Amino acid sequence: MYRSLTIPAACFTLAAALGACAADNGDEGIFVTKNVAASASCTFTADEGAAFLSHGTYSIHATTSYALHPQMVSRVTASAGQQEARTIIMRGARVNLRIPDETVLSAAQQESLRASGVMKFSALFTAPLPPNGGIATGELDVITPALLDQIVMAKGAGILAADAPSFRTEVIASVVVYGDMSGSEITSQEFQFPITICNDCVVNELGACPLPAGTVPRPGNACNPFQDGSADCCRLNDEVICPATVAAAAQ
Repeated sequence: MYRSLTIPAACFTLAAALGACAADNGDEGIFVTKNVAASASCTFTADEGAAFLSHGTYSIHATTSYALHPQMVSRVTASAGQQEARTIIMRGARVNLRIPDETVLSAAQQESLRASGVMKFSALFTAPLPPNGGIATGELDVITPALLDQIVMAKGAGILAADAPSFRTEVIASVVVYGDMSGSEITSQEFQFPITICNDCVVNELGACPLPAGTVPRPGNACNPFQDGSADCCRLNDEVICPATVAAAAQ
């Protein structure tokens, strides 16, 4: 359901010069539609029909950040000859994380982590977003290993053991993307995306590294084997390696 929009009178004065008017905040200028799923080659296209994820998964063993790929649609309009002036140059996103289960991290701990930049921060990326329904896909890190470290400290390093009981917790990422159009900031609506952090999903441990020669481990997500997929992994000095290394065949 769309909200009604009151257009300031000054907007009509500028319309002849700029081709149309768009609000400089809220969801009138940019609309984030979905988190685009990675292809088998970790590529993304500005396609309305692109596959998407409705929920993320992220291994507690991750050594790289969880990346979100927001698809952005421009609600800015432009008449002929004004497309360049009405193109939004995306600058990044403002990210705010929340863990509903306060037995994992208390409200006070979460607020402290926001103040320190672990659960609230700006993530930079750039992309042109053309007017008249133009589409672009961005990329930004929304959960970093720094947050995983905090969870491990709070719950105990035992959750990293190969035989650890199941551990899962939900993180809600609230994201507002923003960009620049002719010197004015344009922002999106708040896009919320849930991500499960877990010690028993994504990573499929097959034993000590390297695995026997001839083993063909599943690589998992092409962009990051620790998120949104299933990767065959191995252990080396208590570190989980994904995808797993494999011993060389005997000569």
